Amino acid sequence: MSGGSQTLLSNLYSGLDFRFSLDIGVLISFLVCFVVGTITILIMEHFVFRKENRGEKYTGSMSLEA
Repeated sequence: MSGGSQTLLSNLYSGLDFRFSLDIGVLISFLVCFVVGTITILIMEHFVFRKENRGEKYTGSMSLEA
């Protein structure tokens, strides 16, 4: 009886552990996506701000490259 309950408990624990690690993985991937998105937005805003600050000189060099 005690042996059976022990395996049941260990099965329940491993199932919980798997769900917990899955949730942690989802949380980490969400955080990574959030950080990457935030950095991308900051870089884009920085370049847009620089473009507006410099004026025709920056857009001229952009069109020359393209």
